Amino acid sequence: MKKNKLIELLESIPKKEYNSILFFLESKAVNDKAKVFQLFNEIIRSKPNLKGEEGDIFPKEELFHSLYKDKPFDDDVFRKLMSTLVQKIEMYLVFKESQNDQYFSKLTLLDYYRNKKLSKHFDGHFRFLEKRKKTASHDANYFHSEFTRLSQYNRYVAEYKGRQFPRKYQEASNTLDQYFILEKLKICTVILTHKSISKTDYDFVFLEEILGLLEKDSTYLEIDSIKLFFIVIKIQLRRDDEKAFEDLKIQLAKSNNIGMEDLQDIYFIAFNYCVQKINQGDSDYLGNLYELYKQALKNEILLINDKISPWNYKNIVSVGLRMKDFDWVYEFIQNYKKRLDGPDAQNAFNYNLARYYFYIKEYKKLLELLQVVEYSDVFYMLDSKTLLLKAYYETNELDAMHSLMDSFKQLLRRKKIISDHHKTNYLNLVRFLKRLSQINPRDKKRLIALKKQIDESVQIADKNWLLEKFEEKNNIYVK
Repeated sequence: MKKNKLIELLESIPKKEYNSILFFLESKAVNDKAKVFQLFNEIIRSKPNLKGEEGDIFPKEELFHSLYKDKPFDDDVFRKLMSTLVQKIEMYLVFKESQNDQYFSKLTLLDYYRNKKLSKHFDGHFRFLEKRKKTASHDANYFHSEFTRLSQYNRYVAEYKGRQFPRKYQEASNTLDQYFILEKLKICTVILTHKSISKTDYDFVFLEEILGLLEKDSTYLEIDSIKLFFIVIKIQLRRDDEKAFEDLKIQLAKSNNIGMEDLQDIYFIAFNYCVQKINQGDSDYLGNLYELYKQALKNEILLINDKISPWNYKNIVSVGLRMKDFDWVYEFIQNYKKRLDGPDAQNAFNYNLARYYFYIKEYKKLLELLQVVEYSDVFYMLDSKTLLLKAYYETNELDAMHSLMDSFKQLLRRKKIISDHHKTNYLNLVRFLKRLSQINPRDKKRLIALKKQIDESVQIADKNWLLEKFEEKNNIYVK
């Protein structure tokens, strides 16, 4: 089906909300066109029949005639009707948000009451919003809303209370500073992350001034969110980064009132920092990364809409297996299976369970899992074939391994989506593993020559495992 804007919007809304939208559209206060209500009713009633294959046509004429009976189809009329329905559904979504977020609605009312000179109403809502300080997440939205609230108050006092009545100009100014500093730190962390993987140049206007201010004036650092992003920036800029990382771990453990999105961004940067240190040869950071993942899981930082991404799922399994915490990894794989997000959820479960079996040397179970799975994602396919190669080598199934090597090389050359970098990594693994499997362990000269080539190659998938297998073979006839 060629989806239009209306259908795409409806598919983003849980079906359990459709009745609420119907009730909303029934109100003449928000919708005075009966046909809009009828169109929505017709669409949700027939929605299962609207889902078709690519290229199917949205049944406009059928829906039009269900509304207008004997009138000839008029495309302009129907398009305007659909457009109006989209607008009304958007009104419902805004209304729903106002119901869920009292701060959002009361801030709007504050402006209304100020304009209408309703002092009691204004004062009541202002005091309600002030109490929110104790419970709200102190993210950028909070400080922006606080600045708006205080600005409304100052305008209200200036217009209706007289010159002698106390203002909140300093509080408004402070809140605006907090908002700006936090947002600036946040955008700079994003820029620094992007800069590390791209050649784009950026101008960090005011960053040095803000960092200097925070070094001199610790008042702003009393706000947990600002302190966390300040520490993160120092880590990214490599300014006493190892000490800053220790500070970050301490601060994460005790911080309160941090927005979930901010925490997710901070943990992501902390994960990447650990990975960089591990890649530089600092194995101690593997334990740091593992503890961060566990902490993030405990606080549901890695869950979005109660779902975990396959990539985070895979990364956690990888670190847990390298830490040899096999019981915990198995429980994690099973417990989070139902929380996996996306169309490859089952493949993600099977692949990671297979990796677990590989680490505990249950190769038969691994082969049973991987031989019956077809991976739609090419990178799952590559990693799965790599795992199969390793399992065949470990179980001395060399004929099966060599056959898989041939098909693997063909796949790597055929799939254009695979980058040259990844192709080289996997092809080198195949090439060196094949040579290792064919060398007699007594032939130390050939083994040493192969070891030298492996050491000098910077692009080999699973290089550490390959070196382990070399050492095993090299030690067979060592006295």
